[in-house]
Amino acid sequence: MFKTLFAEKDVISFSDFVRYALYGPNGYYKKNFTIGPEGDFYTSPSVSKLFGKTIGYFFSKIILEKFPKDKISIVEIGSNNGELIKNVLDFFVGYHLDIHERLEVFVVEANLSAKNKIINNLASYKDQITIVPSISKIKSRTKESIILCNELFDALPFDRCVSRNNKFFQTNIFTDKKNIFERQDKADKNLIKFMKRFNLKIRENFFFEIPSFEYEQIFKDLSEKFDKMFFLISDYGDKSDYFNLSSDPFGTARCFYNHQVSRNFYKNIFNQDITHDVNFSLLTKIAFNYGFNEVDFVSQNRFLLDNNILDIYENFDSLEKIELTQQLKKLVLPNFLGEKFKFLSLRN
Repeated sequence: MFKTLFAEKDVISFSDFVRYALYGPNGYYKKNFTIGPEGDFYTSPSVSKLFGKTIGYFFSKIILEKFPKDKISIVEIGSNNGELIKNVLDFFVGYHLDIHERLEVFVVEANLSAKNKIINNLASYKDQITIVPSISKIKSRTKESIILCNELFDALPFDRCVSRNNKFFQTNIFTDKKNIFERQDKADKNLIKFMKRFNLKIRENFFFEIPSFEYEQIFKDLSEKFDKMFFLISDYGDKSDYFNLSSDPFGTARCFYNHQVSRNFYKNIFNQDITHDVNFSLLTKIAFNYGFNEVDFVSQNRFLLDNNILDIYENFDSLEKIELTQQLKKLVLPNFLGEKFKFLSLRN
């Protein structure tokens, strides 16, 4: 394992390690991993179908107001098992057949082992959906699109940096062929150049995360595929005037393994998720470079309540509501998912 990782270099960046551990040939996201109680972590779509149906309600308002033409694409990036987009489409079928009938749907999922799950979950929409491994592979008949992603940006590779005496350092890793170790080296020119592009402050002696090129690649690819877009992003994180999002001196980088959180980055390689909090201020600045402007930024609690999740819940029969009641609480209560996750809306 280490031999492959260090095949070309004796020392590699933390982002290269994360990319290898998550997206390499044996990477965590290349496997048939499970999300939810039996997996390593929860996501809102795995908690309840109410989440996707509420997004469907929100999109129906946007489509009717902003996209009046005959055809429109809807794109989910990082679908995993297709559960979220299915619930969005189920809402359209139940409440807005007029919208559903003019949609072409693209599911972007690089994990080939997830393809069968997506096909099974979306069997009733098989004639409407195209599964592609990347945004660049989308072949749409329209230049107008609604885009969504859930917990995509916090799953992308990132570097860990720190400022000491006004000098920037980055975490690099090396091996003795048995174990992996890390060290702080002077930040390379590309990282320093990236930090200087954005008007964000840096706290001394506090680690912070710098997203790798995949962040920008998403917006670049979308801007080349579509002329008119509305992009809804749901993720874990917050806004900040600083690159540092956390008061923790070690930053927000962490691992999830069987619902246990740690900073054992070099343990359980390929079998644990490695993630960080999304700095939505930085994300918005990156998106702006590709023609996107912020429309709104709210907590998950606020987004769901403002978009009729309670009315959607009330439309289920009394037996189904018994189970949905607990799911609803998990989605909106502040001490579970309601305040920890945020929704960012962008359009170009």
